[in-house]
Amino acid sequence: GGWRVGTAGGGGGIETTASAVWSKSGGNGTGKDEGAEAHLGSFQGQRSVLILDADTLRIVSTVMSQRDVLRLGVALVMRIEDADGGTVSAGGPAPPVSSSVSRLYSTLTAVYFIRPTKSNIRRLRQELKSPRFGSYRIYSSHVIRDLRLQDLAEADVRERVEVVGEIYGDYVGLDGWHFISGGEY
Repeated sequence: GGWRVGTAGGGGGIETTASAVWSKSGGNGTGKDEGAEAHLGSFQGQRSVLILDADTLRIVSTVMSQRDVLRLGVALVMRIEDADGGTVSAGGPAPPVSSSVSRLYSTLTAVYFIRPTKSNIRRLRQELKSPRFGSYRIYSSHVIRDLRLQDLAEADVRERVEVVGEIYGDYVGLDGWHFISGGEY
């Protein structure tokens, strides 16, 4: 068990200047880093659910088409605010789902690409305590503070998290000269 730190270089996909990836095996998880598409493509062929927040949804939709996302094996795209039925923000557990949906979810890999805000980390921590998906790959658009990373590691009691990484893409490129930067972390 345990999470160890590895690093990888940047470039391609979502424009990155650097990337750090944590994986159970150490190293960089994918062997190389070519931005978001390389991270998403590393599980191509597996069925997955892509879970985004409002800001990362904007980032992904700017750099990838829906066809590109589907080509990478993503069967469903959800917003983190909707993934738990809104109950985590109210402090409660996720709503129950039917046994057939539960079985389907357990075969999927959940790929989170979120801003590392308190509310997103709280939602993710709650999800990891009662995991619905077979495995998890967690990427943030900015540095995850050590304390928040420790919270996630402690919540992963069933050891379903395969990779935790940072893809420095907390901005949206408008053109070759202009961009919009993210918010507080």
